[in-house]
Amino acid sequence: MEKEDQDRLAEPESVVVGRRDFLRGAAAAGVASVGALMQATAVRAEIWEEGEEQCRAHVKERALGDNIDDALLMGFMQVSSTLTGMPLNSEADRRLGRQYLERYARVDELADLLPKLVEAHKKGREQPNTNAAEALMNDRAVRPAAEQLIYLWYLSAFYLPLLDPAVPPPVKDPRLWVYGTTEQFERALLWKVVHAHAPMVQPSGRPGDKPQVWARKPQV
Repeated sequence: MEKEDQDRLAEPESVVVGRRDFLRGAAAAGVASVGALMQATAVRAEIWEEGEEQCRAHVKERALGDNIDDALLMGFMQVSSTLTGMPLNSEADRRLGRQYLERYARVDELADLLPKLVEAHKKGREQPNTNAAEALMNDRAVRPAAEQLIYLWYLSAFYLPLLDPAVPPPVKDPRLWVYGTTEQFERALLWKVVHAHAPMVQPSGRPGDKPQVWARKPQV
């Protein structure tokens, strides 16, 4: 083991960057295509994962209906590609998109907005000389849905209000980041934008490649 690696392992626990703390900073700093959405207020939010007691208590969900079909998935992937600025056309992207679509359809606050977002995107694409992404973000009726979709692809999380902000634990901003699976976290588009792997995750790559270490400057 190199001395630099030994020194890093010997560092006190307080300097280790945890996933939750890192995402607070990432949300505040933003990325190139979604910087306007990553407001500084986001860093004050609590960050919980799906399945935690806090999420079950404070995020209202609905049963997954039978309205998720191939047509809706196609529309979901198309609007996702427009809003993220990424092609999202591989089989792996579609599998991840299906997972995100099901997560989106379960959130009570967002489920009814999803068809409206897909339909607004379809109409926008039919208009000549129209920036579809800009049109969606300027449409007050679907902008909240568009924002959550961007959060989902770039951070693998929703940013949702608490049902009852008075319920402990108290937070300065009565909203929370709700994450999905570890795999979704690893595949968040943020890591592709910053040319790194997710923190605390062993990167995959070619045999012999050195792991990208967050303590060092990324080799772009």
